[in-house]
Amino acid sequence: MPKCNTTRYCPPGHFLIPAFLCLLLCGGASGVAQSDTIHHFFSLEQGIPHRTVQASTQQDNGLIWLSTDAGLSRFDGHRFVEFTEHPQQFVGPLHFDDRGFLICQPLNYPDSIEIFNPQDFTAHGVRLSGLRPGVFAGMFHRDHQPLYFANGAGIFKFSVEGELRQVHSLYREIQLGDRLLYADERSFSIYRPETNQVIYKHGGVPGVAKLPFSPPFDLLHQDASGTVWASKDGELYRKKKYRRSFDPISALPSGRIINFSAEDAVGNLLFANITNRWVKDMIKIRDDSVRDWRWQLQIDSSFTSLSGTNFEKQIRVNSYFGLYIIDLTSANRKIFTNYFEQQITPGRFGHIIRGFAADNRGNVYTNKDSKDPWWPRLNIRDGSIDTMLIRDNQNRVVNQFGCGTQLINYRGDIYGHNCRLGSLDTTHLYRYRPADDSWKRWEAPVLNQKIRGLQLTNRPGEFILALEDARDLRLGKLLFFDLTREVFTPILPHGEEALAGSIRKATFDSTRNTLWIASSVGLYEYNLDSELLTKHVFDNLRTTHVLEIVLIKDGNLLVGTLSEGLFLFEPATKEFTLVGGISQNRREEPSFFIPLPSDDVAAAALTKDDYLLISTFNGLVLHGGPEGMTYVFNEKDGLPSNEFNTPSLFYNEASDLWYAGTINGFTEFSLDSLLPPPSPHRALITGMNILDEKEEQEIYLPLSRVPTKGLSIAPSVIYFTLELSLPDFRDPGEVSYQTRLRGYDPDWTPINDNPTVRYTRLPPGYYTFELRAFDARGQQAPEVISFPIRVRKHWTAEYWFYALLMVLAVLAATAYYRWKLREEKRKMAEKKAHEQQVLELELRALRQQLNPHFLANAMYSIRRYILKKDRQVAADYLRDFTLLMRQFLESSRSRFTKIEIEVSMLKRYVRLEQLRHPGKFSFKLLLDPNIEPGYDDVPSLLMQPIVENAITHGLFNLPDTGELTIAIYRAREYEDMIVCTVTDNGIGRRAAEEIKQNSADKKHISRATQILKERQALLATDDTVTISLFTEDLYPDQEYTGTRVTLHINYGEEPMPSSPIRIPTAALGPLPTT
Repeated sequence: MPKCNTTRYCPPGHFLIPAFLCLLLCGGASGVAQSDTIHHFFSLEQGIPHRTVQASTQQDNGLIWLSTDAGLSRFDGHRFVEFTEHPQQFVGPLHFDDRGFLICQPLNYPDSIEIFNPQDFTAHGVRLSGLRPGVFAGMFHRDHQPLYFANGAGIFKFSVEGELRQVHSLYREIQLGDRLLYADERSFSIYRPETNQVIYKHGGVPGVAKLPFSPPFDLLHQDASGTVWASKDGELYRKKKYRRSFDPISALPSGRIINFSAEDAVGNLLFANITNRWVKDMIKIRDDSVRDWRWQLQIDSSFTSLSGTNFEKQIRVNSYFGLYIIDLTSANRKIFTNYFEQQITPGRFGHIIRGFAADNRGNVYTNKDSKDPWWPRLNIRDGSIDTMLIRDNQNRVVNQFGCGTQLINYRGDIYGHNCRLGSLDTTHLYRYRPADDSWKRWEAPVLNQKIRGLQLTNRPGEFILALEDARDLRLGKLLFFDLTREVFTPILPHGEEALAGSIRKATFDSTRNTLWIASSVGLYEYNLDSELLTKHVFDNLRTTHVLEIVLIKDGNLLVGTLSEGLFLFEPATKEFTLVGGISQNRREEPSFFIPLPSDDVAAAALTKDDYLLISTFNGLVLHGGPEGMTYVFNEKDGLPSNEFNTPSLFYNEASDLWYAGTINGFTEFSLDSLLPPPSPHRALITGMNILDEKEEQEIYLPLSRVPTKGLSIAPSVIYFTLELSLPDFRDPGEVSYQTRLRGYDPDWTPINDNPTVRYTRLPPGYYTFELRAFDARGQQAPEVISFPIRVRKHWTAEYWFYALLMVLAVLAATAYYRWKLREEKRKMAEKKAHEQQVLELELRALRQQLNPHFLANAMYSIRRYILKKDRQVAADYLRDFTLLMRQFLESSRSRFTKIEIEVSMLKRYVRLEQLRHPGKFSFKLLLDPNIEPGYDDVPSLLMQPIVENAITHGLFNLPDTGELTIAIYRAREYEDMIVCTVTDNGIGRRAAEEIKQNSADKKHISRATQILKERQALLATDDTVTISLFTEDLYPDQEYTGTRVTLHINYGEEPMPSSPIRIPTAALGPLPTT
């Protein structure tokens, strides 16, 4: 499996069935590939609250819920969490409904259900037989489907939210003994013992089928396809959908009675015989196929029920001794194709394969490091291998030793190098020409030297060779080989350095025109332009054995070493940075680090998709992708060996395949095969442990979902632990995880199988927790879990506390200033109160001025009536005048008066004026129904001067009978504004002015107008009311234009309108009786 080679976590007691039992299983007749079967057993030792498991069901997030004799429990693959504190009895069949609620039918209460909410962990019970009148005939429920029950004259669909809906009506009510077999929105079936019949309806079509035997029977079951199964005395019958008769079918091989059935979600049916709680025989039926499943009895023959979505892939055996999870799927995913693989004992070598090259047809050649005089060649079309004998110029098989490493394709020919062992060691350059199957050999003009590095330079047909001395590693050499002239030329580098050590590989840098050489004593750089040889040493001038050199796109080098890990070398700065190795050996925390299974890096290569392949002495590594994932492969995944050679990685463009050499042959693979498909399982956070210094013990909190809104951690928390899960029950111990806490961790943690992560004394701040999970096949969960975590500060370190201190400081700093201002404010308040008193006195004086003005006019009228000896009119006039004067005196004592009082005064005043000028004008007063006369206020005696002007200057000089209208209205557009209008159809302002000009007293000023202006000016100084006055012609195009005066009295803060508000007469009514 592609993951780090770490110790696997297993729950206590988590084990595989012993080997001898697996042998029994392999001999079964089920047709299942039982060699791939994995069994896991869980009981009290692993945390199940009771040994007897009655039922189990799987939530849509993958978690398994168990009904045990001690109550409810949840299993996430690593741990069991009990929910046994509820008084409800969750002991019996267990299913999730279509809304995600967990529903259990208690064994001792067949007409009731217990309901558990897995989101908030609450529970309650419902007695179904009490929801409707009539006889109860049972319920029907499948996983993740609604629950149905039969009662009285119908079949009902139950909903936890309280909705109860009848989905089928029965032509005859339920009788005692009737039993519901199946129900959904469109179908149902009920067994009636009275007639020994099954009545049913499928898609609206009713029917009746009589059982093929008389009662009692051993089993009666309807599956999801509509087929009814019946059994008695060991015989099994079935009635398919829409058929009215039962047909016999193969029964148990032992001939025992069938009294148990189980069904999965895809149509697999299991039938068994249970005698005294022990299962004696079992078969599986799918469509028309019947298979013997007695192999299951070898695992546990005392189960209470069987559960699972697909019995051919995974089965949960709920038994009297615990829970078995049986996985029948194959975990094998072929990744590698191996060649020359042998069975070797530890510490021994097989075929050691080093260099690779491909010809123009895509066939692959390798350089075998042994005394065998041949190169293996792989035909990529049929996968066949042939061993090409190495020959000299006379076509003789050579006596050689495979000391070489690299192979090169130049213009369709394959070039490589080997050594000849004799009294004097010699080294040779070989060429194999696939076109005519011919060989050519050139002997290097040096003794006791071995070609270990071969590269092409920028000049056509020129090779550069790096050699090591077979007897003295301090005497290495460099050679040019001109293929055109077939001539070797020694290279004499400048500088003080000499090529030394065991040469592992040479890499040509065409951009810099430089040869990089991997040596056992360090990294060498030979520049062909300057002819300077430079040795680059690692930190602290230590000698480091370099095995691999890879040029990357930015011009830097990846350098693989022996025992030191993988480094990044920057030629510009001459600095080495550790970027890969065993995580526990990290000496620093670089921003980029690749966890490797070994610090011995044999080879590395960049793929065309920018993945990095790394072969080590302990496995093959693939790193890259959008999330920077690292996958590790070893012999468990199909490699011929964990130990790779140098240089041992090669990409064949013709086949889009990779090749790697090991100490036990070589392997072939594609990049796509190394990238596992997404896991079908989802990662979860299932619980949280918190140790708070305020508490005496650790607190455990089960979680129902990933806390996407985040966690808030108190400052007193010493540590908190998150429980991780990926519900892959094939092998929970093989599930692995990677975590990162952004803002705290420098990078992702190495892949490991620890299902928890703990954080101790996190500094206050905001973090983001991220989780990657990998199932037992090494497949990553499709989603990376991510949620915020906030560690709160102590209240004395919170920003609000500092803000409070600043506020207190500001308050203290301003206290003296506020005290200094206090006396001044008091004096200002006294002054304002005095000014207000003066204003009140002035207003009262103005109001009192109205009395003598009107008094003179009234006395004149009374005198006129007395002279005319019209005593009754004079008496009425005098009575109204007296009452009006009394109201004037009372109103003059206050700034505001109620509208009903103001209206009463206006009515008396107008009546007196009508008595003075009989028949001169009519009067109408209109009031808005939204006005409350006894509650709403207006400035006292404000409208009287306006009415006086309308009568005296407008209506009095009108030759015909005039009309005076007073309207009071609450403005709809302004919440706190009252609008008053005084309208007359008199001669108008212009005619009145002409009359004034033609009169003897041209300088006369209307006393009423003057009083109104003075009152308006004084009221303008009051901040509680705003008054505006508008005067306009009523009929501007007529001879007598009339006049309309609009008064806005605003008690609110809204700005006053710039034009008069029109009063809709339809909204007004007559004055109410007071």
